[in-house]
Amino acid sequence: MKNNIVFVKDVSVAYSDVVAVRKVNLTLKTSNLLAVIGRNGGGKSSFVRALVGEIPFAGEIVCDGVTQRDFAYLPQMKHINREFPISVFELVAMGFYRVVGEFGSIRPWMKEACNDALDRVGLAGFGTRQISELSGGQFQRALFARLMVQNSKVIVLDEPFTGMDGQTTRDLLRLMSSWRDQERSVVAVLHDRRHVQENFDEVVHIDGSQVMFGSVENVFEQPATHAIFGGK
Repeated sequence: MKNNIVFVKDVSVAYSDVVAVRKVNLTLKTSNLLAVIGRNGGGKSSFVRALVGEIPFAGEIVCDGVTQRDFAYLPQMKHINREFPISVFELVAMGFYRVVGEFGSIRPWMKEACNDALDRVGLAGFGTRQISELSGGQFQRALFARLMVQNSKVIVLDEPFTGMDGQTTRDLLRLMSSWRDQERSVVAVLHDRRHVQENFDEVVHIDGSQVMFGSVENVFEQPATHAIFGGK
């Protein structure tokens, strides 16, 4: 049975005197995939950054059965430094930061979990490579492996498939579905109607203020959503 675990109440985000997001209301359930859609510049990224506590906001985000430590966040690829001199394995092992701290050592079971995660995302044998050697799709797979070892209850992704090849996108969408089966919840900013309709449970359409929140079918029937995504 799905339970409501996060309640977003009148959440607004402003930068100086410019309001990016105004009064968003929704609930996030366990074992649920929620897509965040809308036009470019409509406030989607601002909303998810507020959701994970990265930026200040007005309103309330109330958690029931989870805390802020249960959230994992993957920002847009363009905001991640791919030239930092660490190996793929070290990148994935950073997912255990909350367990071992800044100077703690990786335990044998953690090494096994990292290698298993790399195998599951199709990067078996890539652990010793530098992250700068990876293609965009390979790097995103490695970041998803890091999310896996974090074992967070709520996973927030900002445009995870932008610039990704079709096979990488399909593989990572399957991985997201497996997280739902593990009673995790995913919030993802997306642009592709087909990805949303074929894989997600609910949608919130944000265009400065909230346009619609509900099932995928209901949201895509709304005129404002048609204006961006068109018909079926």
